[in-house]
Amino acid sequence: MVFVTAAYSQKEKIVGSWLVTKVEVNGEIENPYMMAENTEDGKMVMMGMESLNQ
Repeated sequence: MVFVTAAYSQKEKIVGSWLVTKVEVNGEIENPYMMAENTEDGKMVMMGMESLNQ
């Protein structure tokens, strides 16, 4: 199980580039420092691949 935290709750849709700085995987914290792109249609793109979870 993977938890990703992004804080920008002032907007209804979070569109644009985001720097991922903290990820929790199976109870362990990782600090990947990678870019994530949120598209207009609600998809997340990381390292050129769209997320499978919608």
